Amino acid sequence: MEKLTASMCQLCILMLMSVLSISFLSAESTDQIKAVSEGVSPSSLPLYEGSIDSTQIDSLVRKETENISKEKHLVSPKALQINQPWHPNSNLSMLFSALLPGGGQIYNRKYWKVPIVWGAFTACIYAITWNQDVYSGYKHAYIDLTSDDPMKNTSWQDYMAPGAKPEDEVNSSALKDRLKRGVDFYRRQRDLSLIVTAGVYLLNILDAYVDAELYQFDISPNLSMRVAPDIAPSRSGGLQYGIGCTLNF
Repeated sequence: MEKLTASMCQLCILMLMSVLSISFLSAESTDQIKAVSEGVSPSSLPLYEGSIDSTQIDSLVRKETENISKEKHLVSPKALQINQPWHPNSNLSMLFSALLPGGGQIYNRKYWKVPIVWGAFTACIYAITWNQDVYSGYKHAYIDLTSDDPMKNTSWQDYMAPGAKPEDEVNSSALKDRLKRGVDFYRRQRDLSLIVTAGVYLLNILDAYVDAELYQFDISPNLSMRVAPDIAPSRSGGLQYGIGCTLNF
């Protein structure tokens, strides 16, 4: 930019010299015409000091103009984007959230949302793990109870009623039904936890995209809400007290 400014100054100086030279040449031509009319030889007239050839000035002006045009092309576009406000790229925000939940929120500089995203994912992962463990226990116990030798495969005995004997419960249909219901219930809970986790993951990406798109959205400063105590007349003629809410657009 400094080179461009210096070149512009040089061009202005050359143009000024050109104008002065043309005025000198015009004055010299006028004197020569006057001398011819008076019978004086033009060659005997003195030349103006500092007179410059117009062809030489034109070539210098043309050269400086070409240099300025070249310097304009050499100026980096980044140098022209000084003090431009930063705003996030929605595509990058979605990519970061897809790779790491909460990454898009960090990229968008919405740091307060990161604990919410990570907390939601932690709860979902805990629900999946816990339901899977309980489901596996019920399933293993049911398989052992319905096997050919349930007295040898004893995992089902952990689900008997307190004080019950294995010999009495081995052929109990109630225990089999309870184990079967436990298998079905916790399998559904595990699958539901997986669906909720997938929904939280997609919401994390969607939230990052919307935040990036609305980063420069201008909210009017006139939008405000005021909550204050309120007193109003009642139907019985007295006063009733409450809370008033005023929303300004």
